[in-house]
Amino acid sequence: MTPGWLEPHELRVGLGCMRLAAGGLETIVAAAEAGITVFDTARAYGENEALLARALRQAGVERR
Repeated sequence: MTPGWLEPHELRVGLGCMRLAAGGLETIVAAAEAGITVFDTARAYGENEALLARALRQAGVERR
């Protein structure tokens, strides 16, 4: 393996949450149901953190 590279079992797929609006809720729910566990968000994106929380609750994701 090349130094600095991840092993295949370490790879992560995430969803960038910038500019999620009208279809954002459905997009996040679908991503969570597909097994996505990394969601990139930031306070600067506006209300998307609240949208993310609402969508994850709707998808049945439990808090850890």
